[in-house]
Amino acid sequence: MSYPLTPAMPPEDVSHRDIYVRLAELGAKIDNILSIMAERKEDVARITKDLDALFSRQRQLETRLAQIAGIGLVLAVGIPALATMFQLRLAVPAAIEREADK
Repeated sequence: MSYPLTPAMPPEDVSHRDIYVRLAELGAKIDNILSIMAERKEDVARITKDLDALFSRQRQLETRLAQIAGIGLVLAVGIPALATMFQLRLAVPAAIEREADK
């Protein structure tokens, strides 16, 4: 039979058995807390690993998106420039021929 030990109890009312029972209960609580802490550390390690994998994937996707945006920019500037160059190439000889025909 276990009863709570209070600071108001005189030392002669506390038996060695009561002290050992309380120590055993305290040891069990400490073991329980340590096992919970170990489980939490494992959970934190697993979550950290999962987050690292997700951030790695996100970094890879952002890199690909930047590459696609760069290619789009080059095409957006390059196609009109090429079109203008080909128009001049076609228009200049025709203008020279017209001038030569006059």
